[in-house]
Amino acid sequence: MMKTINLSLNNPAFQDERFRFSYIFAQDDLKTSLLLSGLIYPPWGIEEKKGKFILVSGWKRVVVARELGWKEIPFLVIQETKPEIIWVKLIAENKAHRQLQMVDKAFIIKKMLKMGISRERIKKGICSLLEIPPLVEWISFYEHLAELERETIKVIAAKNLPEYIVRLLFDYAQEERQALIPWLEHLSQNKIKEVLENLQEIALRDQLRPAQIISAFRALEGDRKGEKDLARQAEKWREHLKEKRFPCFQATFLKFQSLLKEINWPPEIEIKPSPFFERNDLRVSFEFTNENELKHMASKLLTLSQNKKIKQLFFGKSPKK
Repeated sequence: MMKTINLSLNNPAFQDERFRFSYIFAQDDLKTSLLLSGLIYPPWGIEEKKGKFILVSGWKRVVVARELGWKEIPFLVIQETKPEIIWVKLIAENKAHRQLQMVDKAFIIKKMLKMGISRERIKKGICSLLEIPPLVEWISFYEHLAELERETIKVIAAKNLPEYIVRLLFDYAQEERQALIPWLEHLSQNKIKEVLENLQEIALRDQLRPAQIISAFRALEGDRKGEKDLARQAEKWREHLKEKRFPCFQATFLKFQSLLKEINWPPEIEIKPSPFFERNDLRVSFEFTNENELKHMASKLLTLSQNKKIKQLFFGKSPKK
């Protein structure tokens, strides 16, 4: 049995966050939708005791409605009081129209544990709904994720970071993560993985704390303000770590790039050295859609092969004059 009532947005029902798990979301689209169509699906919750309501589903709509200056909204009340059953309904409803993110699952597990629902109950009845392995170790992983600082959680959600990269972040102290986040938020998922792995390896090899490596780089570059500077600094930080971890490879790679520029290697023809320049072989590839394009590319390669400096790509002796 259900009933619909109107509730003021100042009602305590919208302050009790025991069932809230969506803290990080884009508001613009939802704001536009509410302005154009109004509130099509009202938030729903329970009546814990007479006159005391608790919001279960619809936190995003409530947050945006407040920002729009609404005074009250319709509120659907369901007749249920068992927390585990309510969570099952809430998870099923959300899964019906979107894929739950890793961060969502983390806050769901955190809130369920806080309500006294045991890890064993979560393992048996909730893990399958959340599409995570029914193991205590995985429940602990999501608990740990939910306890991270908000800035780190925002990057995990925004970049949709996989479990492997999140576990890399666990290995860093809070102050180290907070120092890294302004750079990581400007890097792609693969580059974030690269940075975290390289920083770990350098710290282990050189017997330094990651914080010391970060401080040394900042002293070298100087702290810069502004988003554009941070984006450039993030790339410099990534390159710095590559040079520190693989000094010989990085020097060789830069020399290789310089030679390509010197002989005017065409960008439409891809050239790849062997991994870490282990061998003196190069892989060349290009695309063509007809015979003329094939001949044109072949002609470019023939011209390049006649350039005396081409031999330097194999890092042999300089060509004789």
